[in-house]
Amino acid sequence: MDGSSDTIAAIATAPGTGALAVVRLTGPKAAEIADRIFRSLPGRRGVLSSSESHRCHVG
Repeated sequence: MDGSSDTIAAIATAPGTGALAVVRLTGPKAAEIADRIFRSLPGRRGVLSSSESHRCHVG
């Protein structure tokens, strides 16, 4: 198993208290998982899989 078919979630922010938390999802099911758990702010588009890549999405 080389890991290329795995979907991985990893905490991407330093430990401690802060205003932001970043979770990195990568792999073939990353967009599907993000769409199921991400909730956008009211009045904003809420489907991450159709959003532009490499952008910050607030939710």
